[in-house]
Amino acid sequence: MFTAETVDILDQSDELSACIKDSYIYQEYLEAKHQLETNFEVKILRQKFDQIKSHYDDCLRFGRYHPDYNRVMKETRQQKRAYEMHPVVSEFKTKETALQDLLDEVISIVSYSVSSNVKVIRVIHSLVANHMVAVVLLVVLVDVQRNIKKAFHLSFDRWKAF
Repeated sequence: MFTAETVDILDQSDELSACIKDSYIYQEYLEAKHQLETNFEVKILRQKFDQIKSHYDDCLRFGRYHPDYNRVMKETRQQKRAYEMHPVVSEFKTKETALQDLLDEVISIVSYSVSSNVKVIRVIHSLVANHMVAVVLLVVLVDVQRNIKKAFHLSFDRWKAF
């Protein structure tokens, strides 16, 4: 059963999600993902890597005793490097990391707004590049903070009743 406060928190989390999806970091990520999925060269490199990866998995079962161990290990490293060094793939990985940093920062802000004792796995390495997004996120998070504290106390009281 949802209370009015729970529904309000869910609405605010939807607003936060919309803010993230409206950010240029997310838009750049989507564009890079589309480029990665539609680039013919990248598809071929990925297929070659997947083929050699299956041989690599066979070699791992037998270890150094596999007859093609050295050749397969070398080819796997070469194919992986060729795939990851392709400009479209490296651009996608850069955009993916930027989006992950944004999400980590949001998680950290929300976590620390609830309690300073919350342990956050990743440390914030940098500020959000788009300062307007950061301002919008902080404004939304202030409201979320108030409601999360209320919801936490309500749910904790319910659990104590059991």
